[in-house]
Amino acid sequence: MGSAPCPYTLLFRLPATLLVRHLVQLWRNGQLSLVKLTVRTGLLSSLAIGPFWLIPASGMWTSPAIVQYSPPAVLRARSSGMVAMVHVSDGQIVSVGSPIITIRNDDLTIQLGRKKKELAQVEQEILAAQWSGNAVDMADAEARKAGLQQQIGELQIEVDQLVLRAPVDGTVISRSLALMHGTFVKPGDEVAVVGREDSKRLKVSISQSEARDAQRWQDQPVRVIVNGQSTWTQQLTRIETRASTTPPDDSLIAVNAGSLPAIQQEGGYVLSEPRVNAFIELTPAQSKRLRCGQRASVHLASDKPTIGQYLLSRVWGFVSY
Repeated sequence: MGSAPCPYTLLFRLPATLLVRHLVQLWRNGQLSLVKLTVRTGLLSSLAIGPFWLIPASGMWTSPAIVQYSPPAVLRARSSGMVAMVHVSDGQIVSVGSPIITIRNDDLTIQLGRKKKELAQVEQEILAAQWSGNAVDMADAEARKAGLQQQIGELQIEVDQLVLRAPVDGTVISRSLALMHGTFVKPGDEVAVVGREDSKRLKVSISQSEARDAQRWQDQPVRVIVNGQSTWTQQLTRIETRASTTPPDDSLIAVNAGSLPAIQQEGGYVLSEPRVNAFIELTPAQSKRLRCGQRASVHLASDKPTIGQYLLSRVWGFVSY
């Protein structure tokens, strides 16, 4: 009588039901004792049922996150125009006041030049009125001079703002900076972000259902996972109170290989459903290890029941009814 095949090998070859039938057949043929049959079927049952005591009933454990500067100094265009010059490159270290890009706006430049010419003419009128002693003409010219000086001052500020400068010392981050030369920008368009390498944070995108249960887990450490880094636990620093369909970062949406589904609209992409932003402030050591724009995952602690606990409670409730 040949020896019985190893059930652990068959476990990977046959579905569980066929394996159980095989064990029962061995027992009927006298190749397997009743005790061994009981032990092995019990082991198979444990392997099949065990995961249900680990898998959460909600299925929502992980939230996507992005590394940002803290605080992020976002550089935006204040006037419309063509990008005439890009002064820095992505990842370059700059000092406060360093030029980042120069925007060309001929209309603003022409308006400023015209106002300066008008001012020069009015100043000549003032000199003529002083020479002739005409107080009425002089008062009128002085009033027009004050108005022109105010307009020139406002236009000069707009012209000066055509050169976008670093608001703080730090590193310039912009994926599109190298492609920006010769492109058209509008007021409010983001050009770059400048920040310090030792001051960063994680911006976490949380579903509304998890946000509603925040009182259960917000005081507990969350697990942070970043590719190439050791996993660590840390508490959330802040949770926003309102949900939004604005993507927390473009790199987190599905079209850019992220995990958040989004819909394209006229003004850009919006999330398929509103989500809540939360933040984790990183230590200087953690900040230096992570680069701005790097993706991460955050596992929220949860006291929600697992599938096994949920099923057991339903069965117990049915029996006790």
